[in-house]
Amino acid sequence: GDEFFTAVTRALDDDVPLIIEDIGALTAQVFELRDRFKLHGIRIGQKGFKFDADNMYAPHNYIPRLVAYTSIV
Repeated sequence: GDEFFTAVTRALDDDVPLIIEDIGALTAQVFELRDRFKLHGIRIGQKGFKFDADNMYAPHNYIPRLVAYTSIV
């Protein structure tokens, strides 16, 4: 991932607002890569009400640089 996003940000611009799909099977490495390159993530509001209060999809847990969708259906 590092090589790809380094090449993309160099070729286009350091501040290109890319959106990555950070839903599904996630690891700390995914979040580190997203944050290191200042990429925008995705949150699905529908998933925020199915789990506990610490759920990253719950609207009160959203972080900067996200695109929020109401549902995936």
